[in-house]
Amino acid sequence: MTTHHNFLERDIITVNFDPSVRTEIKKRRPAIVISKNGYNKGHSQVIVCPITSTTKDSFFLVPLIAPVIQGILKPGSKVNTSQVFTLDVTPGSTRVYPFKTWKSTVKQGLEMFDKGV
Repeated sequence: MTTHHNFLERDIITVNFDPSVRTEIKKRRPAIVISKNGYNKGHSQVIVCPITSTTKDSFFLVPLIAPVIQGILKPGSKVNTSQVFTLDVTPGSTRVYPFKTWKSTVKQGLEMFDKGV
């Protein structure tokens, strides 16, 4: 098996979302790993949702609290749960980069991932 990054569920990583199509999220931005650790360990891919700092409010935009308080993300940062991506994380991948060293212990604001919503 090809070695790959060992991202964990709820890790914040940087993803290059370009190229994108129509209404897909664009540019290089943070994303949160939503795939379970067992999946991440056994595959060369991770499943992520992009993080945005839009001022819009919507039921699918879930606020992040701890990374904002800790100064890792901009105030108002939200997980865009309407856009889910599966990304290759094998060495040489040009779309995924480690973010800052930070392992999420966020509970508040991410309950939907635990519930499988």
